[in-house]
Amino acid sequence: MEEDQLRSYLTAQSDTQTFVDLAPACARKLIRDAVAYAADLGLAPAKDYHAVEPIFGDIDADACSETFTFGKDGKPLYVSGPLDTPARIRAITLSLKNRLGIDAADSLIEAPRDAPAGEIAGPAPDDQ
Repeated sequence: MEEDQLRSYLTAQSDTQTFVDLAPACARKLIRDAVAYAADLGLAPAKDYHAVEPIFGDIDADACSETFTFGKDGKPLYVSGPLDTPARIRAITLSLKNRLGIDAADSLIEAPRDAPAGEIAGPAPDDQ
């Protein structure tokens, strides 16, 4: 994602979400813990994670005393992102279903207005 795309995305998101300042150690810990949580679910980090993670330099994530909780209501919650393709959405939802069982995770999928019905959905009925 280019910088101007990121700024536009963040501006749009600020209409519906509240952003908070986070100390660098806590930001690093949040990302580290999110990657570990996803790995436990069988999901790899974003493709740019290993290239971007060094931006924190020698900042120690363990210096953060915050505890981060992932998921919602005690189970994983996948929220599709603006760059997630239907194939990626399907792969993630199927991975969660296969790893945890059919009702063990929830998903929020944003469907483009012009997407044909069924193209965005997670596992097809015969996959369940």
